[in-house]
Amino acid sequence: MINVIQHLEKPLLIQSTFIKAKIGDFDSEYFINKIEHSLKEDNSKNNMTNVKGQMTNWTAFVNDEYLSKIIFNFLTHIEYNFEQNLQLIEAWGIKMQENNYTKLHNHRRCDWSAILYLNDCSTPLIFPESNMEVYPEAGLFVFFSGFMKHQTRTIKKNEVKYAIPCNFNLVGLPQYNKD
Repeated sequence: MINVIQHLEKPLLIQSTFIKAKIGDFDSEYFINKIEHSLKEDNSKNNMTNVKGQMTNWTAFVNDEYLSKIIFNFLTHIEYNFEQNLQLIEAWGIKMQENNYTKLHNHRRCDWSAILYLNDCSTPLIFPESNMEVYPEAGLFVFFSGFMKHQTRTIKKNEVKYAIPCNFNLVGLPQYNKD
């Protein structure tokens, strides 16, 4: 079951997409355990990216069947007019703790990005250009245009935030005919 909570489309510099939905019947422990396991591997990206906290490798969840099912159900439910198929190109796990934060950035090389929150946290995801804040809660799925800048404040309380950010590109785009 999916309950769309918020769906905004408004121009920033160009038309942007922002959809916030709640995933029902959701097993967050499955993903949290997989993140904890992946963080112990040598290829983790802890503090090496815009995420100033713990992070798995970029593709840790790309082939995860449970995540794929959630994404498929979301895309089917919103009935968005994707004339092409979306390809999940990156999906990684994050674990953010006290004094961790995410620097202001975007995913410009991707058509769309998303984040699946695995637990509740009082530190919001901030989209400064559109003046929006999203407070993480278990099962919340946020889907947005890849060029939208976003960040998080420093987690000050004794909290832990788990999430799976994702990046998507369109596949099957018409090729430019040079003739």
